[in-house]
Parts: sequence; C-alpha cells; structure tokens
Amino acid sequence: MKSRTHRIGLSERGFDAFLACHNRLASLTRSFVPYGTTLYVAVRIADALDTESIVDELNRPRTHNLSGPVIHFVGTPICFRDLVARIIERVVETDFYWKNPRPGEIYLAALTIMAQAEDAEVTRAYRRMQKDIEGK
Repeated sequence: MKSRTHRIGLSERGFDAFLACHNRLASLTRSFVPYGTTLYVAVRIADALDTESIVDELNRPRTHNLSGPVIHFVGTPICFRDLVARIIERVVETDFYWKNPRPGEIYLAALTIMAQAEDAEVTRAYRRMQKDIEGK
C-alpha cells in the first residue's frame, strides 16, 4: 500500500483532541490503529456530512482552537489525498465559507466532527476506509 505523510499543526488542546479520537477508534476497533487511520476516519466521517455542516464546523471557534504551532506528521494511504480534495472542492463550490480551506483546516474540522459522532458512525467510517484502501 502506498502512503503519504501529512502535516498537522496542533495546539495542546488539538493534541489532546486528536489523542482522544485515536483512543476512541482503537477502543472501538479493538486494535492498535496507526495515527493516520484516525485522521482518515475523521475525514471520512466529515465527507459523509452535507457541505453546510462541514462549513459550520470550519467556522466554529472550537475548531480554530485545535490549531497550533506544533507540527505533527501523520501517514495515510495515498487515497486520503483525494478524499480531502473532494471535501475542499465541495466547500469551494458553495458560498458558505469565506475562503478556500487548506487541508489542515479540513483535518481539524473533521476531528471535531469525529469527537461528536456516534460510535456506529465511527465504525462505519472505519469500514469505508478499509474499502477505500482495497479499492472497492
């Protein structure tokens, strides 16, 4: 499987939020999942939402508070890039958001969305991620 590394700038609050999502995913899947899997699942959950809901999260202070100066690197399957690009394209095609979002902004919004998601949504997104990787 080909992979790519992505940068994510996190505040202390953002780091804690990422780890909370990661711990939850590992608990739900009963496996030691890579950090990139957590990011992929979060973005997969966001992708299932309507565009206006994603933009609402992009605009919330709680999402902006996750951003910070400490850069972390997360490896994801190569198909992750297409998923993020699709969300950015959806946001850009609307008049809901005031600028073109950067991938890092999508990551942070997705983490806050994942934190609020039901367990069933998280496990569905995990299964969809597995199918994405398999090319199904």
